[in-house]
Amino acid sequence: MTLTIASGIFLSAMASILVFAVISNFLVIFVVIRNKKMRSVTNIFIGNLAVSDIVLGAFILPMRLHDLSHADNFHEGKKISFMKVNITFYLV
Repeated sequence: MTLTIASGIFLSAMASILVFAVISNFLVIFVVIRNKKMRSVTNIFIGNLAVSDIVLGAFILPMRLHDLSHADNFHEGKKISFMKVNITFYLV
């Protein structure tokens, strides 16, 4: 399967958004851990949300982008692919 220009632009935009999201969430966690004044209950909750965003942006969404760009190419096999779709559904 060849990528069209529109799907290439879409994948490039999503990849850059994912990189920005992971880096910015790491910065949020760094600020909450580093500064004692930022260790309120609300900010720790925001840090926990940043951790979940990192997991989503660093592990789940890149696999989803791969699946979108390589629809015919399942390296995992049918059973693993089915489990990955179910795990992605429950995490998102």
